[in-house]
Amino acid sequence: KLVSFRGLASSSNANTYIVGHDISGVKGYKLLGIDPQKGLAQYADINHDGKISAPADYVVLGKTSPDLFGGWNNNFSYKGLELDVTMEFVKRRYPGYQPLLGAYPYNDPLFVLNRWEKPGDMTNIPRASVNISSSQYNSTQLPDASYMRLKNLALSYTVKPAFLTRLKVKDLKIYLNGENLMVIANKNRFDPEISGGSSG
Repeated sequence: KLVSFRGLASSSNANTYIVGHDISGVKGYKLLGIDPQKGLAQYADINHDGKISAPADYVVLGKTSPDLFGGWNNNFSYKGLELDVTMEFVKRRYPGYQPLLGAYPYNDPLFVLNRWEKPGDMTNIPRASVNISSSQYNSTQLPDASYMRLKNLALSYTVKPAFLTRLKVKDLKIYLNGENLMVIANKNRFDPEISGGSSG
């Protein structure tokens, strides 16, 4: 939590840090919805000056530092067999995909097919436009990035000495090792640890 910052408003950190909030705090526009007739994003006019501008109309969207994180490691053994398991988990929010449909020649995830296309469409994704101002960073783009990951799994077998004597070998261990084998996370992200990551 940032307790104080003398001269913050006039510093280069004015749009980064927020007094009274977590130092990983994120600011952006508060999305009110998508105009069903025009397909344009509607943002809250925080300072009531009749126009939407940054940073005057920014609000605190949240923070990226985790609320909870941890891991679990265990070893199981039975008659020469050993299984090592390492898991980790994090509960947090992290910047997600920001739709800029039509503004850049990027491939987009499948969920952008739910964008506004015609008058009357009800959605939270604006119309495709070459004007990037139609999709500014807002309150929908700090989604849940919590995850649980099977970080490491190792299975090994130590060959019995009686068998090794015939092979004239002192020690022999056979093992298989796998990393990042499974992750349970928001399905709209490629990797919950990467900012902007999204799935197709």
